[in-house]
This record gives sequence, C-alpha cells and structure tokens, in this order.
Amino acid sequence: DEEDLVALKFGLCDAKDCAFSCDATGFIFHGGQVIDLGNKFDITSANILGNNSRTIITTINVNNITGNGYVWSYGNFGSAYELFGLKLKSVSGTYRLDIIVWDYDWETDVYIQEQVETTIAVSYDGPSKTAYIFIKNPTTGLWEIKSHTFNSEMNTTIGTGFTLGALVTNTSGHYVEFFNGTI
Repeated sequence: DEEDLVALKFGLCDAKDCAFSCDATGFIFHGGQVIDLGNKFDITSANILGNNSRTIITTINVNNITGNGYVWSYGNFGSAYELFGLKLKSVSGTYRLDIIVWDYDWETDVYIQEQVETTIAVSYDGPSKTAYIFIKNPTTGLWEIKSHTFNSEMNTTIGTGFTLGALVTNTSGHYVEFFNGTI
C-alpha cells in the first residue's frame, strides 16, 4: 500500500534492517542525562555525513521541557549546515518539532503532546536538499508527512559524535538543551 511505499522510499525500517539501533528502554532523561553514542555508532560508516541522504527514527515520550530539548543531534556545533538534530520547542503546552541544521533550521508546524508516546522519523534526501518529518499517529498508526527544501546542501560533520537527549557541542562531554522524558 501507499504507506509501505513511503516507508520503503525513505528508509523507515525495522531495527534489524537499519545501520544502527539503540534500545534505551528504561532510561529516563531528567534534563541532565545523555546517551553519548560516539564510541558505539560509527556515523562515517553509516554514511550520514556531508550531504548524504539519511533517516533517523525515534520513539519518544516527552515530560516537561520548559524551553528547548534535543531528542538527538550530531555534527559541528555552531557552523551552518554542519549539525543535524531534532529539537522540541515548548509552545503553549505542546512541543513543536524543529529540524536543526544550524543557522538554517526548519521550524515545522508539527506539534506533539506531552505524555504521549510518539514515533518520529526524520529523513533528508541529499540530491533534492529536502528534509521530511514523519509522525506516526499514536491513535491510528498511520504516518503523516511534512517536507521542506533547504537553499543549500547539508555538510554534516562528525563533531563529537551522535548524542541522544541533548544538543551536542564541540567539547566532548559538554551538552546543552536537554530532553526530558524517554527515548
């Protein structure tokens, strides 16, 4: 069906078919904890640097983020188009999903609720410079999709590696804008 075709085209996959999978079941992010995957997840081998196409899927349950919280991030902190991440911005009791590429972020019109488990896939198609955000409706199980085309290609770098639960910086072990909840 159409949903399966969309899932296949954009790499939405089961963990067994992905380049890397991390099970953080039972780990609760309290606004200061992160999971640093820099030594476990080889993002160079996964081919998700530069302007390469990529899809990152996470299932989250948000709990009381007062400002911004990053679900995941990697790349060069502070340099345009060199960082890639999924940010939640607290807006009037909901959370807006933003795709971060540094300086040219996509502030979406997609919102999720607190205390509701939600699966989100973020895809980037390098040749078209287009990002896609897929939200799995927690009630119907159907995927909703939004897209945005950037003016320039991404040039995502390794930075200090892939991090769950915060915005990665260029200093190993230093993070900002923490996520609260489960990933």
